[in-house]
Amino acid sequence: MITHSLPRPSPRGRIPTGRMGLSRLGFAVAVSCIGQAQAQDAPGEVVLEELSVVGQGAPAAERATGPVSGYRATRSATGTKTDTALRDSPQTINVVPRQVIGDQQDLRLTDAVTNVSNVQPGSTVQGRSQNYIIRGFSTQIFAVDGVLINPAIAFYPVERDLANAERVEVIKGPASVLYGRGDPGGVVNIVTRRPTLEPSGEMTVLGGGFGLRRVQGSVSSALLGSDTLAGRISFAAQEDPTFRNFGGNTNSRYFVAPAFSWTPSPDTRVCLNSEFTSQYSQYDEGLIASRGRVPLDAIGRYYGTPWSRYYGENNATTLRIEHDVNENLTLRQIVNGQWGVFNVFASRANGVNAAGTQVTRREATVDSTFAAVDTQSEAVLKVETLGFAHTALFGFEYTNGFRHPYSQQGVLPSTSFLNPTFGAVPVPVSLQADLKQKLELFGFYLQD
Repeated sequence: MITHSLPRPSPRGRIPTGRMGLSRLGFAVAVSCIGQAQAQDAPGEVVLEELSVVGQGAPAAERATGPVSGYRATRSATGTKTDTALRDSPQTINVVPRQVIGDQQDLRLTDAVTNVSNVQPGSTVQGRSQNYIIRGFSTQIFAVDGVLINPAIAFYPVERDLANAERVEVIKGPASVLYGRGDPGGVVNIVTRRPTLEPSGEMTVLGGGFGLRRVQGSVSSALLGSDTLAGRISFAAQEDPTFRNFGGNTNSRYFVAPAFSWTPSPDTRVCLNSEFTSQYSQYDEGLIASRGRVPLDAIGRYYGTPWSRYYGENNATTLRIEHDVNENLTLRQIVNGQWGVFNVFASRANGVNAAGTQVTRREATVDSTFAAVDTQSEAVLKVETLGFAHTALFGFEYTNGFRHPYSQQGVLPSTSFLNPTFGAVPVPVSLQADLKQKLELFGFYLQD
């Protein structure tokens, strides 16, 4: 309740000012009350009716690794590896924040990047993964919290889920070589959701056409009653049979991402983030063209077999430690480990015969394992010289990864191009390839 003492107007008609400023509405009410006081000629205090004002305070300052207020991001670390305003970055960086991902109900990385101009989905790698065309260049490489995926593997073995994505950022053009490797079109970087001390939680249940079923959620809170230790767990599980005729089989994906943060002092921050994904899907090579065209009625046509299956598993853990030596110098150490497997047991098409009536096929099996370790040691120095402010980044990166695919193949009976039928059974297979690949790299980088 606001109580305002209004003495009689002065002979000159001036209204005395009170202890607090009045809004336009409050001023009008005050004048009205004065008029009544003059008419009734009743001295004393006038008690106004209760006035409640409710509003939101200013939003918290945005950080490059934190949530975005609404749809418009103002900061990013994708192009500079430092918390920088987008307007000050010399690269083109597009940000798809969590608000957009949630409003669109995006289920995979491909759904989010289609919001970005000059980025189009490429192939699905036989229904196993994703790649993109960025400014005309094809890429299967992306980063998570600034760490690129294992350079030794040929493709990401699962479809990347977005249950723990805070924002998806795309840096376009040759500036993407700031990461030392990648394609000239650009780099996609996923910024994950960080733990918070304030309790929060959400869960979504989705259903869609062709039997789509999905549940996802994320819960965050302080741990053990501590004001320095927090945890978050994000999860998702889905089944997606799709519109393709696979003989009754479905595709499924399971994702869980625990994360922990520890702030022992205002100058030291420790974050541990993990992701575990497993995917079961029908091996699908898509449509087949004959004589330069695909029949319009062949959209749901499948030339494989119901037993053609794919299993992919991708796991990653990242430890990030930051320490502010003083207000001008910050030291950062990142250690990332990635490992997983993928297995293929499928019928694959070789081509169409000269008459355009039969699709020749082969049986293929692949067993592949991979792992990698990536470390980044960085120092961020903020200084001023001759009136110019500088944010200098010094870094060293070391990566060691391997991949071991073992593949076999055999000959399967052909099937009709216009009316494919199921019924082929697995055949004996023989060795196709036994590869052992290893990649080791290191690099220095300096930025002002």
